[in-house]
Amino acid sequence: FEPSATCFGGKPLQGWIGVTATGMVFVSVIKSDGSVETVCDSLGSQPCRQSVADITFTKDGHIVVACADGSFRCPVICYSVKVSVQSDESFTVKSQSYASFYLQATNETNLRDKYSYITHINFVSNQSAEHLLVCAGGNHGSCIEAWELLRKPIELHKLFHPLLIAGQTPPTCLRWCFKATYTHKSVVSAVAVPKLPINLPHKSYNVPGMAIAVAYVDGTIKLLHRLSLQPLSLYKAEGGHRRETEEPANKKVKMCQSSFMTSMQLSHTSCSLIAVDNHYRLYLLKVPPNLGQNLDATGLMVSSIAKVVNLLEYCLMSGYDWWDLLLIVASTSGMVDTVIERLSDEYSRQSPSLQQFIMSKFMSAKTALYRLSPATHHRAVDCHSLLILNAIGTAVRSVIRPTQMTISDKSPADKLTNLCLKNIESDINQIMLNINSVIREFTMESYSLQELHKLNQWIANFSLYLLSLIPMMSSYCKHPGISLLKDNNALSTLRELLIIIKIWGFINPSCLPVFSTSSPKTDTVSVIFKLLTQVWLCNREEGNQTEPDQSLVDLLTTQVVIPKLGHLPNIDCITSRAHSKLGQYLQFEPMCGDQSIFDPDSEDSCFYHEDIVRRIHLGSHPSSDLKQCTRCGSVSMLRNMAKMHVMKLWEQRWVRNCICGAHWKKVKCDVVK
Repeated sequence: FEPSATCFGGKPLQGWIGVTATGMVFVSVIKSDGSVETVCDSLGSQPCRQSVADITFTKDGHIVVACADGSFRCPVICYSVKVSVQSDESFTVKSQSYASFYLQATNETNLRDKYSYITHINFVSNQSAEHLLVCAGGNHGSCIEAWELLRKPIELHKLFHPLLIAGQTPPTCLRWCFKATYTHKSVVSAVAVPKLPINLPHKSYNVPGMAIAVAYVDGTIKLLHRLSLQPLSLYKAEGGHRRETEEPANKKVKMCQSSFMTSMQLSHTSCSLIAVDNHYRLYLLKVPPNLGQNLDATGLMVSSIAKVVNLLEYCLMSGYDWWDLLLIVASTSGMVDTVIERLSDEYSRQSPSLQQFIMSKFMSAKTALYRLSPATHHRAVDCHSLLILNAIGTAVRSVIRPTQMTISDKSPADKLTNLCLKNIESDINQIMLNINSVIREFTMESYSLQELHKLNQWIANFSLYLLSLIPMMSSYCKHPGISLLKDNNALSTLRELLIIIKIWGFINPSCLPVFSTSSPKTDTVSVIFKLLTQVWLCNREEGNQTEPDQSLVDLLTTQVVIPKLGHLPNIDCITSRAHSKLGQYLQFEPMCGDQSIFDPDSEDSCFYHEDIVRRIHLGSHPSSDLKQCTRCGSVSMLRNMAKMHVMKLWEQRWVRNCICGAHWKKVKCDVVK
């Protein structure tokens, strides 16, 4: 796809487009300097009234607008809008007529008086102008017509046939062709089209994103095939809403109003539908991915798992959230483990560069899936911890810079990683002597290392916690952290980070982690590294029956205070409530805009005790404003507190997104004295 407007070098510009009721099209573009420029143009030769309209984009960068004045007997007119950027960074908008059509119902005598106005015009996709839906209504019901834009040959008169060169094809033009219609006894109140970018054949019924949602005034919601308009599913909004009105005689009469949807939106994977009715109630409906398939229970399970895995891969690559897919997985028993296994297999087949690119999203998706089942909650804790470990490890490696700018295939951090993988020495002091040549290749300012103390402390505490679980490996397989002791990639990362911390300790001892121990002379970092190496070697060598030194394990567990591994935060958002209820629709209580989301007196106030970015304790009653992740529920201080450039870079990295990849939301906290 080409962008609609580009600046120097082909960089796409951001902006928006709007159509007014007088037939004017307004285009606003945000320039490179941050200023906003708006221009307008008339859609037709002269301004005319427009009642309904919709906008889509084509692959060549053009903008297509379909509009109508609301009258059933008037045509649906389409225009092509092109935005051109001039050399002086100013831009112009030019519109020209596109293919237009009259509704098919206007050609039938028995339907001309049945409908009187057009209620909705919707392109089936916002990335293609090939399919258009038009809804008409009247006192006797409504109809939906599906039209397809095709290139048809122009029929020439027989007098012009001799003028055609032999073998020459006749000229063609774009023409709207009628495909299907669907009628209902009530008027359409809202339409939702799928956002999933797929190329759907006309008779395909077995892929997600094939359905459109249509709501009617009688309270029903129908899922129709988006091309053939065949009905696939039906939902009826139950109950009504009572209100009190006063008559002139001061008598209060209770009137019951039926509920119907006024606005609807399908999720990006088309597995959930969110709707708002005329009484300000919010509905959440699940749309199964195997909609329209006539299969048995086993076949439906296999089909659902395959489609959910494909949609999860789409979310990992596109960046969209997978909250609606969790509704499908949570409502089907025994589906969590199979989906995670299939997703892990697909992830392992990708190239190493792609795996590294989507690793954080992949771990976040596994954490969300493991949360759905109480039996796999320990796995969710492990994935969440591994996500933080990978983020801190990447940040620590990025700090390592070479002393001299030389042309080399590998950076000092890559060389250190390879040497740590090859060297099986368990003595950290000895291994530092062996890699002395690599240590000389990178440098670090002494005053900047102090800021990394909190991250180094978390690495040491995490390693210490894992080693304390060695006696439990054989008997408590479902304890948080046990699976990480069998993960050689995680153990190798910890070994490498401990070596880096040890090196930095010689430059600035204040950056070393601090331990609560009964023997201050014990080199705790060296003991941790030796045990990690022993566990790493046991997992690395198949058939190796040797076990870690029990005396070292006893030394850590008896003389060093073992920190607790941070548990998963409790998510308090709309999607978490949806996972717990799993009903046909969910009604949420309204919340004032200035109401504090965080209640310091609540039982869950202890959740706000650790900053996930800075790894510092905030206490049970934090005094500063916080930001909370909309996906994993983790919190962090809103303002950046770093002074040195090393931690400034670390904090700036998570200004927009959480470590799990989701967006932040601001949380206001009241100071409790």
